[in-house]
Amino acid sequence: MTLTEFLQSNQTAIIADFIKKADELGLEYIYKDEYYLWIKGNTNIAVTAHVDTVDIKYASRLDSMPIQNPEPKMIVEDKGILTAYRNETRCILGGDDRVGVHICYEQLSKSLEEIPHIFLFNGEEVGGIGSNEFCQDKPNLDMIELMIAVDCPYNNEFVWYGDNRSADKWVESFGWHNRGRGIFTDIANIGYYYDFPCVNLGCGYFKQHTPEEYIDIEIMEMSKRKLNRMLEEGYVPKLEQIALDCIDDFFFEDEAHCYEWGSQNC
Repeated sequence: MTLTEFLQSNQTAIIADFIKKADELGLEYIYKDEYYLWIKGNTNIAVTAHVDTVDIKYASRLDSMPIQNPEPKMIVEDKGILTAYRNETRCILGGDDRVGVHICYEQLSKSLEEIPHIFLFNGEEVGGIGSNEFCQDKPNLDMIELMIAVDCPYNNEFVWYGDNRSADKWVESFGWHNRGRGIFTDIANIGYYYDFPCVNLGCGYFKQHTPEEYIDIEIMEMSKRKLNRMLEEGYVPKLEQIALDCIDDFFFEDEAHCYEWGSQNC
């Protein structure tokens, strides 16, 4: 699927396309009742997005047939900016979070050994239902040491979730600016239930949840390039986070656990 196709599709079609691609690649996956899809990759990094948008309303259950708006959206590109129209009137584009879904999908074009774990959650816009269901199922994620969400309306910035801040400096080393703790999205649930660091990258959509929503293609492409550099380098957990003098959010009584990271010494 192309970005435009993702913007115009429903959750069911998107999930089906990801599963088809996983089958073609011989990748294992876990799919639960449209709550979530986990395609098991071959690195220690996971990339995640949510398939629902505020433009699609639900029936009583997430696995019920979505009720689509009666008229299809027309996606318009003008000078590198994507917007959406319905009946010649600006409408919600759905970049939140179909941009993230698009970026996750592109990961499946890499060589098998380079494909990260991919998580797609449903129901983020109605309270993180899919990610909460996933956490209640308590699958073993010991093979994952960093989860990266692509669901943030910022340019060149990231936010974090949970108490594990060990990846902050590594993320910053790729040019991302740290905005601090993020507002709710699926990865907030993950960061609460699991111990690995969780970050959320700005990906080029703006004014989400409004008819003025737009995608800046240049910013989106820059975010994709930086994410791909991160995935290519690979994440090796550092030990600097456990020294009180380096990062205030962590406390350890054992002063022997004080290590050097980059140019910063404890």
